[in-house]
Amino acid sequence: MISLSEESPEWRNFSPQSLGGTTMLITLNVEDADAVWDQAISLGAKIIFPLEDQPYGYRQGRIEDPFGHFWIISTRIA
Repeated sequence: MISLSEESPEWRNFSPQSLGGTTMLITLNVEDADAVWDQAISLGAKIIFPLEDQPYGYRQGRIEDPFGHFWIISTRIA
């Protein structure tokens, strides 16, 4: 389970935008990277690196969610 929330400085929860960049990169390994990718883009994620087959056996791409968090969406293909 992964939980994300909006910024709440009173609880010392700051967004990547407030910090000037993200403090982590989340890799999400899923059965269907294309479906998850399409859903994320439809909900406002921005493409950092396009979803493509990689030579090391994964279909991966990197997005930034509307709150500034970076995600790698990944499916093993080999």
